[in-house]
Amino acid sequence: MAANRAQADALRNQRADLNSRLSGTMAAAATVAVPAKLSIDFEQSIANVGAVSRASDEDMQRLTDTARQLGRDTMFSASQAAEGMQYLAMAGFSTDETIAVMPGMLNLAAAANTDLGATADIASDILTAFGLEAGKIGDVADILTKTFTTSNTDLTMLGETMKYVAPVAASLGMSLQETSAYAGAMANAGIKASQGGAVLRAAMLRVAAPPKASRDTLAQLTGLEGEELEKLESELAPRHPNWQSWA
Repeated sequence: MAANRAQADALRNQRADLNSRLSGTMAAAATVAVPAKLSIDFEQSIANVGAVSRASDEDMQRLTDTARQLGRDTMFSASQAAEGMQYLAMAGFSTDETIAVMPGMLNLAAAANTDLGATADIASDILTAFGLEAGKIGDVADILTKTFTTSNTDLTMLGETMKYVAPVAASLGMSLQETSAYAGAMANAGIKASQGGAVLRAAMLRVAAPPKASRDTLAQLTGLEGEELEKLESELAPRHPNWQSWA
């Protein structure tokens, strides 16, 4: 009996020792695997930047160093920074321009609480729609931030609005600042994202129409009437006093 108990105890001890070793091995493997995966993700992201931008070896090193630095100094990872660079490269930004505007893109993404890649995509699309130079991306970020922090919308919905209205607004000679103010006013009336863009586009296309026709069009597109329609009309009036606060 005593011999059997001793043998059983020995087996239990062997199992415990084996489990302990396995746990340690798995933990060590996980410790190595996580950084390895992060490194692979970053290398893939920065490779995508190179494929899109066709940057030289020297420029690729600069982009790589910048992405890694941003990953160390900000709330975003190096891979996320590289993703943002990819969208800027797709919009035609040079290496110098991309490096210069990345801090502004990170600030915009942080303020909007949005993915860095999506943020860069939205901002660069709007920049292109209004025919602005890459150096103006900081101004674009400031205007967008002011719009979604002072009206009932967010960056993603504002980007959807701009998809519809920006080309028409630009063709009519309107600035991004003016168009964003209109988008904010529409959002405050509960008309936002793609719906807000469609309504604004239609309204701008009828800008030369007689006042009653324009009012009827706005009522038909928004479904508003009475005081609610009048309030929206006053918000959209080009000489509304609130415009001064956007200057």
